[in-house]
Amino acid sequence: MAALATKIGVPNLATLLQQFLFYQLYPDDPCNPSEIPIAACPQFKGSISVFNSASMQFYAPSDLSGLGGM
Repeated sequence: MAALATKIGVPNLATLLQQFLFYQLYPDDPCNPSEIPIAACPQFKGSISVFNSASMQFYAPSDLSGLGGM
């Protein structure tokens, strides 16, 4: 997790993940995330895999042939 946090520039990634897991388990808790002690949040002991991907879509509004082509 530390390597991923460094790579994406979010040094408190582990804390954010623990707070996220807390709110997944207790969605009706009225506390502000900063008020919840980290010790009260669930621990994440798993691994995280990252798969990079990209998608592009081009659109030419002046294309008279439309979506079906000519």
